[in-house]
Amino acid sequence: MARTKVARTALAVMCGLVIAASAAAQTSSFDIPEGDLKVALEAYARQSGVRLVYLSEDVRDRRTAGARGDMSQDAALNRLLAGTGLTVKRDQSGALAIVREGANTPTP
Repeated sequence: MARTKVARTALAVMCGLVIAASAAAQTSSFDIPEGDLKVALEAYARQSGVRLVYLSEDVRDRRTAGARGDMSQDAALNRLLAGTGLTVKRDQSGALAIVREGANTPTP
């Protein structure tokens, strides 16, 4: 019985990872103008359906060139973060965290 439960849990986790990877690879249309990074990240979250986690002090007073056009979710987010000194880290659950480049963040 315990083995079956472990196997089902492992299968559910693997399916979740496949779905998250598939969603990131799909092309979507983005219309996020240049400007304040926090506003742009909020627009990205609305347009992509992806939940982002970040510290407000990390995005404060930072600007982005925006992201417009058809592209993957990863490409859009990378465009938003280009030149900001921030990067995205994905944990094993597929959650996205915006962190300072070079930050030593543990993976949960």
